[in-house]
Amino acid sequence: MVPEEKSTPEPEQTDESLRVEREKADDTIGENPASIEDTADAVIEKARARADAVLAAARSKLDLHWKTLPRSATSPQGLENERVLEVSTSARERADADEMLLAERAEHAALLAAT
Repeated sequence: MVPEEKSTPEPEQTDESLRVEREKADDTIGENPASIEDTADAVIEKARARADAVLAAARSKLDLHWKTLPRSATSPQGLENERVLEVSTSARERADADEMLLAERAEHAALLAAT
């Protein structure tokens, strides 16, 4: 018995199918880009809130641990200085990330407008 040959779409049909799907996706994005950006913003905010919660929990744990250390091991002022540095670094990194995100969004909007 000879196996049946499976019919496969021609490359042109595949290309056309992919083009149509791309157009549908572009149209959907073009209809409501603000919604996509709002969703992205919400994801970022949620991730930042989780990071803040993890940091707060770690600090609480360190505070409890610090209370059990001999006073010569570390000072409250040294701990506070470290935290100020962490907050400053975190704020700077978040500002840099926000700036990159805005630039990427502007580039994306320009690409969509060009099509």
